[in-house]
Amino acid sequence: MPGLRDFYSATLGGLVGNIALAAGGLAVNTGGATTYKTANTITYLADGVFATKTTATAQAIVANNAQGYTAAQMTVGTNKTAYFLVAIKNSDASVKNFAGLTLNPDGTLTWSGKLPQLPEGYVPVGYIKIVTTSGTFTPGTTALDSSTGMTITYKDLGLLPMTESP
Repeated sequence: MPGLRDFYSATLGGLVGNIALAAGGLAVNTGGATTYKTANTITYLADGVFATKTTATAQAIVANNAQGYTAAQMTVGTNKTAYFLVAIKNSDASVKNFAGLTLNPDGTLTWSGKLPQLPEGYVPVGYIKIVTTSGTFTPGTTALDSSTGMTITYKDLGLLPMTESP
């Protein structure tokens, strides 16, 4: 009987086999917090196998960043758009995030204004979009519901959107 591996490619197999089947309810953990949460239990497919993730509270951007970036590297300056993609790691059901940063040839990082690519082995849950106008966002310091010089938006995902900058 045919399975995922029969038509698997890094793109198609990962897309079909790693899908959130219920909205995570991605939101700021509590008013004024620097952490985020998934308010709902999420049923999802992890490499084609049904799995469930219970709610995850007090998820810190820096501590849970799968790329290992520091708060200084992920600070969003004025007039920038930043995306943090939130995902469930298939192997242990932990909640991780990925910053939409681009590594420049000189070794510096800049915000691309796009959703980052999601590596194999993760299920997308949602994203946090931060658009700064006159403020600066620093993970771990700035509240994830701040409205001072920025707009912060939370979106639930079942899979990655077709556009890189939703």
